[in-house]
Amino acid sequence: MTFLGIAVPITIGSIYLSFSNQTQLLNTSLVIAGTLGTVQLIGSAWSLSAKWEEAFGYALESLNANQHLSSRFERLAQFPPDNIDELQIQFNMLVTENSFRTEQDNKQGISDKEKRKGMRAALRKFQRACAGCKIVPTSMKSTTCDICGNF
Repeated sequence: MTFLGIAVPITIGSIYLSFSNQTQLLNTSLVIAGTLGTVQLIGSAWSLSAKWEEAFGYALESLNANQHLSSRFERLAQFPPDNIDELQIQFNMLVTENSFRTEQDNKQGISDKEKRKGMRAALRKFQRACAGCKIVPTSMKSTTCDICGNF
């Protein structure tokens, strides 16, 4: 959106400077550029009011945090401490962090469709069968399952 906010005015200025003595071409170009500018202005206003950049930034941060949590859970499962108390402490810490992350993610208004797509991706990654259809997904192609499909 930032690029378009700069590109359209520069294009209009360049057209004027290049073709100011050719009024027919200039008028046609300005109508096209004006139309594009209006569309760009509406898109920019929508982007700002919907806070797309903030949402995208949060999504990237959450992706990173969730992948980090996932790898820590995997490491704990693969290389558990010898002491059961230490294992319980580490597990409880991860569960607490995961709960906090889930709470933050749920505030983002994730749709049921997005959750089902995420479930399918997780089942596919960890090669687990879906609790609903009992199938281990091998692709991200949507199915009719209400747990890992319909997206």
